Amino acid sequence: MRTLGAYFGAGGSLIRAKDELHVHVNTVVQRLDRIQVLLGRDWNEPGRALELQLALRLHLLGGGRER
Repeated sequence: MRTLGAYFGAGGSLIRAKDELHVHVNTVVQRLDRIQVLLGRDWNEPGRALELQLALRLHLLGGGRER
């Protein structure tokens, strides 16, 4: 969840996301590839991305942890 949050928070920038996560850019790419496997190819299309961003925010507001 942390990778997805960092990616969305960085406006889709791999460079800014990797800086936020303190990992190599290839690590971010690999994690996003795994997210695509889990969520489907459309996870980053505007409507779906909005749903995911809202779900992440609700999770955090509800006391959930970032992983």
